[in-house]
Parts: sequence; C-alpha cells; structure tokens
Amino acid sequence: MTCLRKIFSLFLAPLLLTLLLWFLTDATVTCGLGIIGFSSFLITDRTVGHTNKLNFLGRFGGFLDSFSWLKEKLFQKNLLKRELRQFSESFDIDRLLFCEHH
Repeated sequence: MTCLRKIFSLFLAPLLLTLLLWFLTDATVTCGLGIIGFSSFLITDRTVGHTNKLNFLGRFGGFLDSFSWLKEKLFQKNLLKRELRQFSESFDIDRLLFCEHH
C-alpha cells in the first residue's frame, strides 16, 4: 500500500494538478477573454459559431511536415514490392535482402 501512495504522491498528484491548472487556464482564456484557444485558424461569429478562416486549407504546418520522407523509409519494402509487381507477378519479396547501414 505504501508503494501506491509513493507513486501517487510522486507522479500522479503533480500530473493531475498540472492537468487541472491547464484546463482552468484554457477555460479562462477561451470563455472569459473570448480568445479561441490561442488559435489563429478560426473566426468567431455569434450567429454561426467558430468557422475556419477563408484561406485556411486544413493543414497546420510545422516541423512535422519536414518528415514527409519518413513514411517512404519506414515502408520501403512494401513500396518496392508494389513497384516490382508491375514487372513480374512471380517476384518473391522474401528474396529481397536489405543490409545494415551502420
């Protein structure tokens, strides 16, 4: 029982307190001040509510866009399998070997 109390006091209690303070701050900023979650992608209209800005395409951008090559690298075997099937239906993907880079 003391182990659970130690875990709660060291990890869960500060986590719950942090989440509570975050939600209170967000509710205060959103409802009290009328600022919509620090977002510049929405327009507030009293009759309609929150709508996207006209030039907003639905992409937020950021550093994750620079990882567009990651999907190709992670699924390279599937990509090669799909491409090589165009040339030979009988190609065995298990014969394809990859070597270590480092």
